[in-house]
Amino acid sequence: MFLIQHLILFNLQEDQITESRFEWLINGDRKVAKKAYAIRALFELGKKNDWIHPELQRILSDDYHKHSAAYKAVAREILKKIK
Repeated sequence: MFLIQHLILFNLQEDQITESRFEWLINGDRKVAKKAYAIRALFELGKKNDWIHPELQRILSDDYHKHSAAYKAVAREILKKIK
């Protein structure tokens, strides 16, 4: 999150961060806190890359019912911001 919000990143770096955050989000054995940071990081990256928000929205909507209350709270927060 800090890197995304406070530093200017090269396209390759942004791509690598985006790819790894989506992997964290999709991977079923990750902890909720890691997924929450991944969601927020992808939201920030989506402000620069227009394809990220629709993909993030799809994943959050599809997986919403599978996760804990903490995940659902972060998902609701970000889905409101995307819409």
